[in-house]
Amino acid sequence: PICINGLAIELMPVIPAADVDGDGDDDTGAMAIWASDFIASPMTDCTGEVKYSINRVGEEVDADQTGLTLTCDDDASLLVEIWAWDGLGNGDFCETYVLVQDNNVSCADSEAASIAGFIETEEAAPVENVMVELSGNQFQTMQTKFDGHYLFEGMETGFDYTITPEHDIFPLNGVTTFDLILISKHVLGIQPVDSPYKRIAADINRDGRITVMDAVALRKLILNIDLKFKSNTSWRFIPADYVFPNPENPWQEEFPELINVNNLQTSLADEDFIAVKIGDLNLSAKANALQAEQRNLKGSFLLQVADRELAAGTSYRIDFRAADIRKIQGYQLTLKLDPEMASVTDIQYGLATAEHFGLRYLKDGLIANSWSRPGVEIDADHEDSVLFSLEIRARADVRLSEILGVSSRVTAAEAYDLQDGLMDVGIEFNSGTLASVAVELYQNVPNPFREVTNIGFYLPEGGEATLSIHDADGRVIKLIRGTFAPGNNQLQLKRADLGKSGVLYYTLTTGTYTATKKMILIE
Repeated sequence: PICINGLAIELMPVIPAADVDGDGDDDTGAMAIWASDFIASPMTDCTGEVKYSINRVGEEVDADQTGLTLTCDDDASLLVEIWAWDGLGNGDFCETYVLVQDNNVSCADSEAASIAGFIETEEAAPVENVMVELSGNQFQTMQTKFDGHYLFEGMETGFDYTITPEHDIFPLNGVTTFDLILISKHVLGIQPVDSPYKRIAADINRDGRITVMDAVALRKLILNIDLKFKSNTSWRFIPADYVFPNPENPWQEEFPELINVNNLQTSLADEDFIAVKIGDLNLSAKANALQAEQRNLKGSFLLQVADRELAAGTSYRIDFRAADIRKIQGYQLTLKLDPEMASVTDIQYGLATAEHFGLRYLKDGLIANSWSRPGVEIDADHEDSVLFSLEIRARADVRLSEILGVSSRVTAAEAYDLQDGLMDVGIEFNSGTLASVAVELYQNVPNPFREVTNIGFYLPEGGEATLSIHDADGRVIKLIRGTFAPGNNQLQLKRADLGKSGVLYYTLTTGTYTATKKMILIE
């Protein structure tokens, strides 16, 4: 079935309180929902009429359960499964969610109040996994769910409280060389950044202004020279009702990054924040697990390299040229040279200079490269100039095109045309073969780990993929299937998902690709 992507329902008062959902407890607020409410497109089947059922995620599936009664016991953001059944009892399901709202305060304790709100980007994308802290007369913490909602309950009235969000992970989320180009255009006066939130995102070093130093700091992050923002956090949060006195200078006065509630008297449901991903000026950061990555490629930007046979023990200079360099604003990529077949002994710079390279993983045969030229014209005499050259030493007799390629392992491979369009990146060898980006499975981070680890992988095109976790005996512990966006994807695993410590293995499978890596869960 095809589900509607979420519905909101409002609990209605139950007067007098009664057990409306059959769990043995009296309910003060309730509302019924039906499986048919979530069907975006009705289905037909040759075996007879299709019927629908609904259940909470994790509950036993019952084909005859056509509706649910939601009460104050349900989470504010509730995941549900919608099943479609044919006449032979065959079924399939889609997953969606319900926002359970209590605007009538049916669930409120007469002696306590609650504070709730949403955390979203300026384009209203909910931000997931934000750690929200309540301090004051009471202390609580919670993480936002996929809808960006937070809720603190059971708070005594008559006291002061403070709400403070924090989210300082995955600094490269949404950050590319295109954001660096936008910062440079702003600094040069070519194209000013168009919102106060984006200006805050461009202030990489958090000094209250946008300068060339912000571009320098961002490039170091893109190239993995720096692994996090040195003077900033990954996200900042501004109360949604805050009005900047001067939107073109959001630092004119110190803007708040928390919400103070003085003398709480009643429940508050709209204490919202605008989330700002630092370094992300084109709002490409993935804010939640339900958000699809938009990646519409408009052609390819190719680096030209002369292919040749390499002899073991011999050194070579490999020139990288780009015939279409005048047609792009910039590009980024990871060069991948098989470290068992050859090693890089030096880099000679041309149009791309030392600041455009990250060499943290050079011993693994990986070189990060980020180049851009806002405001700088390249004349026709230089369009076929050497971008850069690698001096390599062969360790085996092998053909260059068999061991050199483009990857997204460190820095994702992409380029940007003069109309801000996104392009693929590859290497064109003089033999006509093309070394392009392929599916890649990355090592989990951190590894070893105790509580949580992240597994990343790259898909050149969006599609279905399966990640399986298994032990040394081949027993499958967890299976994750899904449809993933093109580009870099990331899945998070928790200790509770795995059950036991020791050496585990994870395997990524697509239609044409299978790879396995090892990880270690420690006590």
